[in-house]
Amino acid sequence: MDWKKKGALAVSVLGWAASGDLITAAPAQAADSTCADGYTCTWDGADFAGHKIVSRSTNACCTLDNYNFGWVTSYKNSNSANASIWMVGKTLETYTARTLPENGFSSDIGVHGLGAGGWLCLGNAVPQTVIVE
Repeated sequence: MDWKKKGALAVSVLGWAASGDLITAAPAQAADSTCADGYTCTWDGADFAGHKIVSRSTNACCTLDNYNFGWVTSYKNSNSANASIWMVGKTLETYTARTLPENGFSSDIGVHGLGAGGWLCLGNAVPQTVIVE
């Protein structure tokens, strides 16, 4: 892992820890298709399989690449807030690629690459981006 990725991981983990929110990532071999009430769960495989990210936050973002996560393919959101997938456009602007509504779910979103290189944000949170040259 290069120093930029290590730094990004440290910043992302510190951001989640500082906000007092919970995030966990489960490896594919330990995949679990359940999602507890009050949580937002995303998987990088269809039918709630593959790597899984779980959060109970209602106002935080995480960088999906920091969790060995492919892209968002399925989700369950029983959180009290909408979640959104943010991506970076061709001119380096960030934009909301998809909203995952409160109490919503999909076993296959059908958007190849959704969230790859992007963020999962909950509630009104928006990703903080820094361009390092």
